[in-house]
Amino acid sequence: MRIFLFITFGLILLCPTPSLKAANQWPTWRGPNANGTVTHGNAPIQWSATQNIKWKVKIPGSGSSTPIIWNHRLFLLLAESTGIQANAEAIAKTRVKIEGSKPLSVVVNPEPKLIHRFDVLCIDRRSGKFLWRKTVREELPHEGHHRDHGYASSSPVTDGQHLYINYGSRGVHCYTLEGKRVWSRDLGKMTTRRHYGEGSSPALHGNTLIVNWDHEGQSFIVALNKLTGKTIWKANRDEVTSWATPLIVQHDGQTQVVVSGTHRVRSYDIQDGTVLWACGGQTVNVIPSPVYGLGMVYVASGYRGRAMYAIKLGHQGDLTGTKAIAWEVHRSTPYIPSLLLHQEKVYFFSANQARLSCYDAHDGKANYVGEPIKGLYGVYASPVAVGDRIYVTGRSGNTAIISPGPKLNVERVNRLGEDVDASPAIVGNELYIRGRTHLYCIAEEKTSTPAASTPDKVVPPAELTASVEINDLDGDGDLDVLVANGRHWGGPNRAYFNNGKGAFSQMIPFGTGKDRSYAARAIDYNGDGLVDIAVANDRQQSRVYLKNLRGNYAPGPAIGPVSQNTRNLFVSDMDGDKRPDILVANRREANFIYYNSAKGDIMEGNVLGSGEDSTICIAIADLNGDGKPDVVLANRDGQPNAIYLNAGAKKFGKAIVYGTGSDNTRSVALGDMNGDGHLDIIAANVGQPNRVFFNNGKGGFAKSTAFG
Repeated sequence: MRIFLFITFGLILLCPTPSLKAANQWPTWRGPNANGTVTHGNAPIQWSATQNIKWKVKIPGSGSSTPIIWNHRLFLLLAESTGIQANAEAIAKTRVKIEGSKPLSVVVNPEPKLIHRFDVLCIDRRSGKFLWRKTVREELPHEGHHRDHGYASSSPVTDGQHLYINYGSRGVHCYTLEGKRVWSRDLGKMTTRRHYGEGSSPALHGNTLIVNWDHEGQSFIVALNKLTGKTIWKANRDEVTSWATPLIVQHDGQTQVVVSGTHRVRSYDIQDGTVLWACGGQTVNVIPSPVYGLGMVYVASGYRGRAMYAIKLGHQGDLTGTKAIAWEVHRSTPYIPSLLLHQEKVYFFSANQARLSCYDAHDGKANYVGEPIKGLYGVYASPVAVGDRIYVTGRSGNTAIISPGPKLNVERVNRLGEDVDASPAIVGNELYIRGRTHLYCIAEEKTSTPAASTPDKVVPPAELTASVEINDLDGDGDLDVLVANGRHWGGPNRAYFNNGKGAFSQMIPFGTGKDRSYAARAIDYNGDGLVDIAVANDRQQSRVYLKNLRGNYAPGPAIGPVSQNTRNLFVSDMDGDKRPDILVANRREANFIYYNSAKGDIMEGNVLGSGEDSTICIAIADLNGDGKPDVVLANRDGQPNAIYLNAGAKKFGKAIVYGTGSDNTRSVALGDMNGDGHLDIIAANVGQPNRVFFNNGKGGFAKSTAFG
């Protein structure tokens, strides 16, 4: 299985001036010290979805930029679809091939079709009130992005008077803090590796704004006059796509711009762009940005390799393999999150995993390496710190509070209940976290609602279980279990919550208590960040049960008519609108796709298949490499198994039969069984050999082999 890139979130680094260090601000995504730390502050150590939340606001559009804060103003970037489809000529221009092959459909959107707004939002950080929102550019994106992020992954930077934005292919812009545009520059269009998208942000020093432009075309770095946007100097770079942002440092009276890259880490003279030194050794897909301290620059990368170097400043030329390398590490280095330099120690994650390492910044002595943080399962956000607290936020929205020092000491894990990919920001006594759909201000508040208590352990009696599904239902990083009970006879459905030790300390029922259920699937149906449950019932109302902040499940939209002989249910985004749709498998009648509806019950479905299938199981994946999810049906009762290729616009092609045409198939799975890069079909049959059907790469499965 391939692991794909997530484009980083708000990569801005600023060489801090004394005024910025002293101010109670967060002017860049890595904070006023440009290393993830703040000198003063007392951010809270305990919160939940209902405890110590000063305010919470829903953010329009999407994005993973970190909040940028100056006094009472907070700034975010976001992109939002207008819902307007571009004309055919404009769409055709987005069809760009990279590296001689079609972009990988499972990680990209190769053909954007909808016009988007690229906006900057200003919020009053005291109350969460929107102060202003400006559209920087409105256009059809010329290429897609990785599935885990969108078109607004960078963060702005501010000097307290103006806000500077690098929207990459959508231009570089300067606004006043009151929302008035001062100038804009168009630097061209980037062609990123495999259409992963853009994420690097500007760095600021004095009157110079630095923009790095690494992509699959001619890469370059450019210095702009922050007052006018005019070019001061520009230097071409021998680099491919990277997402790291420049670090501006002052050392021995010289100001230099340090930029990490696949081929070299380079330092440029900020006055004229002359390369001062360079050092090889990084991996491909460089994302983490450098940090500076103790007379050294610390750089790292972690995709298809592991590399972390402490480079002593004051040297010239090619530093690869020289005494300028104070120390280096080649294990457990980060892929997406950047380094944290705090109290003379360097902290970083292993790839995108919640495994933390700590090294002495002076000599590289390992204090601990790749230690797991219980309660976090994956990390994109970069760690931040203040005083004796380090804050590390996982993708599920859980944040671990860690004591700095030579041993890993996790004080507690706070659960927010919403996915988080953006790096947090600390200002004074407040912590700001941008979730997938909301922005949170977390502070010690006497009026905050206490956290909900955990019910006592409940042990249910033996039941008629039809299926189970494993998922993290409460966002604590542990795998929980959904149990669908009843089959033909009826029974209670239950969600069992894992305490992290393999025991289920909490059980919450869902449904009517007498459902004839065959399947229960995790789904965030309404996009609120909470994990809901879709239930498939036999000749009884199938339904979505919506999770509330108290942790219970309330009846939500009905799924189809009561009369269906439903045997299974599956969840997938079938039409590319980034909302989960529901596929219902029915025995001896038509299967249906119920497309996600913003309002009310979802009763009107689109027929999936011949209308006469007797389907027990469905598998969903892109079988022919066109970027759209296709469907494989497993049928019984003498009905032929069939493949339906997604034609787009909620339509499917004609049935492609696999098997004998009269197999009694009860389950089907997809996997690359022969290592050719294509997903094959594994069919489980009753009274017949099980069989693997090999994909020819175009959605054909003529060749097969029996087993079992």
